[in-house]
Amino acid sequence: MGLLLQYTLNLPTRQPGALGLRRVIWFADAMNEASVRAAERMHFKREGLLRWDRVMPANKAALVGVGNGRKLREADPRSGCMGMDTVLLSLCWDDWEDGARDKVEEIMNRGL
Repeated sequence: MGLLLQYTLNLPTRQPGALGLRRVIWFADAMNEASVRAAERMHFKREGLLRWDRVMPANKAALVGVGNGRKLREADPRSGCMGMDTVLLSLCWDDWEDGARDKVEEIMNRGL
């Protein structure tokens, strides 16, 4: 993830071939706490919760068994399909240049 952040957020003047984007976003199932924690560890900030963002296919809902944790409405045409809430997180260029880059690189260098 750190390499992707460097590629997307660094300016080409700092890293030849980098994209210099202004913003990178991360979507995570609200029930997937590990994914949200991973994003926050890489200094993404929570921006919001997209309630009932997706309808999970019935076969996936049966495997996962949780969905968004809320009941389905009566007579829902897709009653066998759970809903999913999505957490939206982002990392913007100003956060990146104001210290997030250094912290991400520190995380990347721990394994060396």
